[in-house]
Amino acid sequence: MDKLMSTAGQTIRAMIVVALAFVHSYWIPKLFIVPLQVPMLGDWAMAAFDGFVTVLYVAITVMAHCFSHFLARESTTIVSVCISIVGAFVLLLGTRVLGPVVLLAGIALYCIGSYWLNLFIHISLAQMNSKQYLAGVALAFPVARFAAALLANFDIQAALVLGALLPVAMYMLSCKGARTVLASYSANPSPYDLNVTNPSSFLPFTNKFFVALFLFVFVYATLPASEADAVQHPLPLLTVIVPVLVIGYQVVTRRSPKADFLFQVAALLMVAAVLVPLVSSNVQAILQSDFAACGLSFAELLLYWYAVILLGSRNTLSILPTLAWGRAALSTGATVGDIVKIATVGDPGIMAFVSAGVAFLFIGYNLVALKRFDFDVMASRTVPVRVVPERVDTAQETDRSDDDTVDRILVDWFHLTPREVEVCLLLARGRSYRYIENKLVLSRNTVKSHIKNIYSKMDVHSQQALIDVCEELLKSGQGETEAKEKFVKENSAV
Repeated sequence: MDKLMSTAGQTIRAMIVVALAFVHSYWIPKLFIVPLQVPMLGDWAMAAFDGFVTVLYVAITVMAHCFSHFLARESTTIVSVCISIVGAFVLLLGTRVLGPVVLLAGIALYCIGSYWLNLFIHISLAQMNSKQYLAGVALAFPVARFAAALLANFDIQAALVLGALLPVAMYMLSCKGARTVLASYSANPSPYDLNVTNPSSFLPFTNKFFVALFLFVFVYATLPASEADAVQHPLPLLTVIVPVLVIGYQVVTRRSPKADFLFQVAALLMVAAVLVPLVSSNVQAILQSDFAACGLSFAELLLYWYAVILLGSRNTLSILPTLAWGRAALSTGATVGDIVKIATVGDPGIMAFVSAGVAFLFIGYNLVALKRFDFDVMASRTVPVRVVPERVDTAQETDRSDDDTVDRILVDWFHLTPREVEVCLLLARGRSYRYIENKLVLSRNTVKSHIKNIYSKMDVHSQQALIDVCEELLKSGQGETEAKEKFVKENSAV
């Protein structure tokens, strides 16, 4: 019973904190802040807002890769909370003074403070088990949607006061869980540095996963139906599909659904949203909005669960970069979709052509580019980061007795080039890529390319694995042929 209560408590905490984040960073801006821009920007208000959010997430992504130590500081999050609160009150002042400069300043401050918090709360949930996390986040989508339906009846002053209070609640509910995860970023080099010698530990921004997220929101943003209008209808039943399907799957199978299952459901719902206009009905806009919202909810759920739980359980240091890249992809898709929608609105012929083109692009990408793409396999190939302490014993480098043997083996067995042999020997001594840059007078990209080739030829995925292989090669007491046979037998799975 105690275990059941603890599990339920963790799930409810995840539901509450994620729902608060949705209301704070999505629904309050959608329902109240963006309309404040309309007198200044007209039809471009939504595109301008999404564009600014994209810039923020790209900035956070750069910081997550290069300056993770800064984001890991608790003071950074506290300052973000304060900035968001100040932004809400500046907006409140702007609604009374009606000054465009004040309003824009308030919007900027509110967003700058909000969107780091949006990632922070998911980082705080990284130590939950898969079932608890999935159930909690899935429940948060309809809870936030129902909260938005109630929020739509608020006046703007009350909504902004709520927007000032929510960051404090989000931080209080998340700070304890986030400290443990963020401590790993403080104790290790940045993902930007680690990615050079541990390329299999992080997803590149060109990964098909991020492209798919971009397309989901791009399709969503080009749809004629407005979710801000549709949310006000009394009972958005389709949003309940998310937790019902996820929790139902867990109850029946006693395990979490596969990532591919979530993606397929998301894609089907988004295609259904595109096809809704073919149905003549008074509730067409509501149906299209709900189908699209559900599809996007499953896509976002996949992002959070995939980054925080599936990848995070194998490599904690990948959580922040993956979340940041994912949110940047979503925001970029929204911005591009907004621009396309504005450019085609008012002309039914062009709108129909664009809708058909968007549907073709989305379905085509899923059928062709993702035909053999497996999210679970991609997660299983993520290699945990094992940071290798850099060795500073230069005397070791002047002794060539071992290096001559290893040189010959690396060339004969693995067909490394002379330059790759040099890089490999330095890596085997525990040297960082920055040391290799300076020692061999090479650029970062050149070093990264050499390391990629070395890992591919030696069938290893990290610097520590390479060190283990080289140490095995140096074992004494055997002839080179016998050593090769033993090495191949013992390291066939490396």
